[in-house]
Amino acid sequence: PLLEYRFEQGAYNSTANEVTDTSGNALHGTGGGLSGATPGVARTSPARGTTTGTCGYAVFDRSAKEYVTVGSGLPNLPAMGSFTVTGWIRTTDRTQANQRIFIQDEAGNASSSNGYIFSLGDRGAGRLSFLTRATTAATDETITTAVIANNTWYFTAFGVDATSKRKFIVVLDTAGNTVASVSTTYTQATIGSTTGAVSIGGETNAAAGEATASFGFAGNIDEVRVYPGALSNSELSTVWGLSAGCAGLVASYAFEDAAGYNGSAGELTDAAGWSGGPFNGRAEGAALPSTATASPARVGATGTCGYGSFPGPNTNGGYFTITGLPL
Repeated sequence: PLLEYRFEQGAYNSTANEVTDTSGNALHGTGGGLSGATPGVARTSPARGTTTGTCGYAVFDRSAKEYVTVGSGLPNLPAMGSFTVTGWIRTTDRTQANQRIFIQDEAGNASSSNGYIFSLGDRGAGRLSFLTRATTAATDETITTAVIANNTWYFTAFGVDATSKRKFIVVLDTAGNTVASVSTTYTQATIGSTTGAVSIGGETNAAAGEATASFGFAGNIDEVRVYPGALSNSELSTVWGLSAGCAGLVASYAFEDAAGYNGSAGELTDAAGWSGGPFNGRAEGAALPSTATASPARVGATGTCGYGSFPGPNTNGGYFTITGLPL
């Protein structure tokens, strides 16, 4: 993925880069909210299991409009063409309007063509909507029926298939059953472009007229991922099933570090999110390890993607050193 927030950190306090991006693209996020508030983290009832599952998740207080601002290097999704954003959500009050889930709308308003919003409750209790401001009034919103219940986890996906000019929303329950699958076609060449920060769980305080509690999510969000391209139903099922060892996972290395390795401290990213970590690594050796993507163990957009390539013993090895692991 281009972005992956698993919300496994201990807590957030508006420190830069405190929300770890485990995609390897270093698009780390920062918590925010009204009057210095920030989202919390919980582990008691995740979407998919407390031993092997989705583990920790973010807790958003709507009254404080808590949110996470995504790192500034995320590509402009509307300008990319096709993309998919996935994540788990659980609201405590489906009747609340304007529950922002994933948005880039700091410069948007009702009369502009700048911005997109994935939200709950804008068009009625329990209804999800995907708004693109650059499309016509007839196609600017893709809306589900009232499928979202209170205090219930749902896997959600929204995005754009630029080839077929189709915007879509897909919702699965915790058993993997399809709860909703809706789409809208548009006629414009693209759904437009946008500026400003991307945020999760609420409009940022920089969004004009929206630094109020009326534009935040009420509940929990987890496992937010952004993919280039429109994922198929089978690929969405794969993402739905992604999990990890929770209590016992101390360190995890996916070798997805886009910048490669040059012997710098912390360049091998630990993606586990354990509260005692991260335990990042450094490349060593006469010929350093490198990253590769040509033939991963599991292919496809939802496969294992990048991997480490090691030069072997004839060139003084090439390896990683990791310090501090509690072994």
